[in-house]
Amino acid sequence: MSADTPDRFESVLVALHPETSGRPLVDAAHRLLGGRGTLHLLSVLRVGEEETGGIDIARAEQALEQVATGARRDDVVVRWGVASTMGSTGEEIVDAARRLGVTAVVIGGSNRTRVGKFLMGSDAQAVLLTSPVPVLSVPR
Repeated sequence: MSADTPDRFESVLVALHPETSGRPLVDAAHRLLGGRGTLHLLSVLRVGEEETGGIDIARAEQALEQVATGARRDDVVVRWGVASTMGSTGEEIVDAARRLGVTAVVIGGSNRTRVGKFLMGSDAQAVLLTSPVPVLSVPR
């Protein structure tokens, strides 16, 4: 880490897709926390579109609760929640980072072509460009 980057963060938000274990993202967040602090887990569902894949909020909450149970460590407090939006998932993640006052955000990234990003948008890119705090992108 550079001289401007803290050796650990106090509070980290991990944005998780509701149908993934999120293990690499949670592990990265634990490294950022350095063994103590608050870990916020968030799944954002885009409502009114097929992107939710039929996932309802209750199923997303159940999946996230399982991730939270596996994420608990000695001096790390784990909090979790599911949000729904009709807008941008990326904007919802950035808004949550601001509301929660986190000191870092961890997101999953995937390879997409320029055309794919242009046509579909990129929630990860929106988070990277607009987050008020440092963002760590972990390959999925």
